[in-house]
Amino acid sequence: MDPATHPFDPGRALAVVRQVVSSPDPATGGPRGLVSSHSVARGLAEHYGSWALGWYRNVDQDPCSGALIRKPLGDIAGDLDAQVQEYTGILLEWRSWLEELAALFAESAPETHADAGEEERRRSRERGVAPVAARVVERTDAGELWGLARRPGCGRSGPIRGRRDGVLAAAALWDKPGETRRDDGLRAAWQRAPDDATAGEVLGFRLLQEWQKLVPGLPEIRFRTLPAFAKGGRERYGLSAETPSLFDACPAESASPGVPLTARAARLYLDVCFFHPFHDGNGRAALLALGFVLAQEDILLDEVGPIQIRRYADDPVGAASLARIIHTLAVVTGRRGRFSRTPAG
Repeated sequence: MDPATHPFDPGRALAVVRQVVSSPDPATGGPRGLVSSHSVARGLAEHYGSWALGWYRNVDQDPCSGALIRKPLGDIAGDLDAQVQEYTGILLEWRSWLEELAALFAESAPETHADAGEEERRRSRERGVAPVAARVVERTDAGELWGLARRPGCGRSGPIRGRRDGVLAAAALWDKPGETRRDDGLRAAWQRAPDDATAGEVLGFRLLQEWQKLVPGLPEIRFRTLPAFAKGGRERYGLSAETPSLFDACPAESASPGVPLTARAARLYLDVCFFHPFHDGNGRAALLALGFVLAQEDILLDEVGPIQIRRYADDPVGAASLARIIHTLAVVTGRRGRFSRTPAG
């Protein structure tokens, strides 16, 4: 939604919402506000355009839904005056979010020259995804403070658990249609990694090797011996005599006491991705390493999808946004876990 082509006067929003809430629903003839939120949303869309319909189903009725707006209407369903106030607040918040998102899209898409090739344009688009994804993940957890977030010098952050195991859910996505056990290797490696974290194992290349053996089911895994390629051959990872020793320092840095937990986890994930230590399966190795760092603080994410978007080695904005995404995913996981353990009634 481009705010420039969809004008909106917030000063008139209250009057417009009052008119819509009281207007007759086309199907029943009764006031839209007494019929349903969907009827009100349709009325607002008829007045403002389709952008004004988007808030519907993005209003939180469940503390674990991850909605964009948290203003449940259950207690005012029969009070039209109260509905006018509430729907006006929702509309203003929704519009503000759309304008913020439009500005972020504009800022996050680096300019390309008119004669730029398709590869440069594709990289520009993909690099722009990271900050947008981070902001959306944060917004779907708006207002939540991660009270257990580890800062330098603090104790353990967990336990944080959600409704499922996010790494196992990611493994299921690698299964081909009709297959359910294609990625048994990742499942097996992930069964071991959190146990290693709990046992106090020191993360290094040797431990990564042990996990990586389980992914393809090979008896031996070594550091790659040739340059590696990713993203359909568009990104090349070189190799020199120093590459293995340079990578050896990366897992140790993931335990640096002066760096916040989410930054350490994000850095190690990117180190594994961009050093590309193995001939195959580096994305899964990076996920295992990230999960190990979080498991050391007794944190098991129940969603890892936003972590796995395409990233580039020369994108510092994307690296910072990854740490923010991990932080927010931990917050959301903790909330979902608390809610799932709350007795009904």
